[in-house]
Amino acid sequence: MKKQKEISGLDIKFLVNELNFLVDSRIEKIYQDIHQGERNIRIRLYSRGFGEFELYASAGRFHLTNYRRVSETPSNFAMFLRKRLKNKRIKKITQHALDRIIELETNEYKLILELFHKGNFILTDSNYSIIMPFEIQRWSERTIAPKEKYAFPKTNSFLDDFREFKRSVYASPREIVGLLAQMGFGGKYAEEILLLCEVDKNKIAQSLSQEETKKVFESIKELMQKKLEPKIVLMDGKIIDAIPFDIKVYKNFEKKEMKSFNEAVDIFFSENEIREAELIKKTEINSTQEKKERIVKQQADAIKKWEEKEKEAKEKADIIYKNYGLVESILETLSKARETLSWDEIKKRVEKEDSPEANAIKEIREHDGIVVLELGGKNIEIDMRKSVEENAAELYEKAKKMKSKREKAKKIMEKTKEIKIEEKKLLVPKIIEKRKRKKWYEKYRYFWTSDGFLVVAGKDADTNEMLIKKNTKPEDIVLHAEIHGAPFTVVKAKEDPRIKTPKKITPVAVREAAEFAAAYSKAWQMGLGNVDVYWIKPEQVKKVPGLPKGSFQIQGERNYLKKTQLRLAIGVEPEKKLLMIAPVQAVNEKCKYFLTLKPGETPAKELAEKIKERLVAKAISEEEKEAIKKIPLDIIQNSIPSGKGSLVE
Repeated sequence: MKKQKEISGLDIKFLVNELNFLVDSRIEKIYQDIHQGERNIRIRLYSRGFGEFELYASAGRFHLTNYRRVSETPSNFAMFLRKRLKNKRIKKITQHALDRIIELETNEYKLILELFHKGNFILTDSNYSIIMPFEIQRWSERTIAPKEKYAFPKTNSFLDDFREFKRSVYASPREIVGLLAQMGFGGKYAEEILLLCEVDKNKIAQSLSQEETKKVFESIKELMQKKLEPKIVLMDGKIIDAIPFDIKVYKNFEKKEMKSFNEAVDIFFSENEIREAELIKKTEINSTQEKKERIVKQQADAIKKWEEKEKEAKEKADIIYKNYGLVESILETLSKARETLSWDEIKKRVEKEDSPEANAIKEIREHDGIVVLELGGKNIEIDMRKSVEENAAELYEKAKKMKSKREKAKKIMEKTKEIKIEEKKLLVPKIIEKRKRKKWYEKYRYFWTSDGFLVVAGKDADTNEMLIKKNTKPEDIVLHAEIHGAPFTVVKAKEDPRIKTPKKITPVAVREAAEFAAAYSKAWQMGLGNVDVYWIKPEQVKKVPGLPKGSFQIQGERNYLKKTQLRLAIGVEPEKKLLMIAPVQAVNEKCKYFLTLKPGETPAKELAEKIKERLVAKAISEEEKEAIKKIPLDIIQNSIPSGKGSLVE
């Protein structure tokens, strides 16, 4: 099985269904990256109750992404979209048939994302009149250009009508697997459909029997109605695909479960982007290293060459001075002989004569004005037009130049050695880190009960107000300590608004939430051992005129948990790098090591140091001890109620 490169129309169907919670979200920013022939569009959205998201779309790809990318200077098209779509709310997210075409609709505009071929993005008005496409495109059957009416490509996805589906099958000369892929299922789902109904994938579509065609149609229905159990598929430890549920095509492959299909698709594409970026980076680093090593070697060779030439020139100049008289005599003799003799005659006399001068002459190059002399075992060129001093000076000057070149080469080599090889800022793709999106409840105090409910409490007047007004739903339970100066505390029946069915809140969750509400009330500061806590339904909490921020009126009957003990536990789970401060039972359920706190007079900083020291002492292995030591002291300190307390011995 080859690594999947793009999502199919069926994948998009599942993704659009998952992402319908984005309806009514606000468009904040639009980015566009264009590199290496690829183009994408990224839309930053803000959804009330869900937070901030980034929608990523490109050819064969569509998903929310948790990976933060470097934002380039926005393209002209991105700026054009920003001016028209910024702060607009998305009213619909729809897919056309089973095509790789998605519409994001606002009150005034439609942004159409065509994810087939190279990909294109088209802004139209509410009546599909094209305002501006990213790329103007013209085909025989449709035109994508300003002022044209947007027309969807012809589709042969007849998934709700067996007669139309059968007509499409019997009209096709293609293999059935290819026809299904073309219908929007893509290769892997086309194969899966045919595996489910046991029809030969290589069979020509129009040769299928009526029974086989019906089987294929029923398999399509079965596949499209499967319950989502998203996974990523791995081979040799590398992610090769994202799937919405188990399929036979990947029967023998390793898989890992994901929370959502969108998360699986995001991880698949983004992690592969990172891997490709690292490969590009590694290639560039290796190339830079090789270039650096090549330059260093070239300069080292040059240094050696200039050093040898400098030494040779200096030696020759010294030899000339050592043989000053002989050289001067040769130059004078040749000069006088030239007055009456030709060069041929002079050369013949030199060959016949046996004298120190004649024996020293090895060659006369009259056209260059050079006589080559053997002096001190070396052949040295002497310019017959210059004096002995001038010839020696010329060689000394040459030695200086060689020295200068040697020093320059040395500087280049040293500078090259000092170059630090860093990754280029313009690497593609430009993923710089995985975005850690904060959950909505992280702005409050919170914990998870021993039986899995989220409990959230205000930190001050502002967060008290916000918690009740914005983050409390009718199915939740609200708690408050019977004392002035206590936070509102909420047990959530469903922590994520995307979950449709709330869970029934248990007495265990209510009791643990009551302990949390009590601990962070003024009762802790007062050093009390216990305090009454009551719970009510959200509709009993009313904001009436005259009440200060963070204060509400409670109407109707209250349900009391009398004499709720003031106790909290602080625990760690070293392997998961988890630090938890919550009621004892909740911490005991989730943490390997914990200590119990009660009201007291030890200042938070001193108490935090003692807590950390005790937790380190409890740890069994050195790895666990090191993990606990790395916990920032201020996190422990800031979680201690009222800034003081004591340990239960």
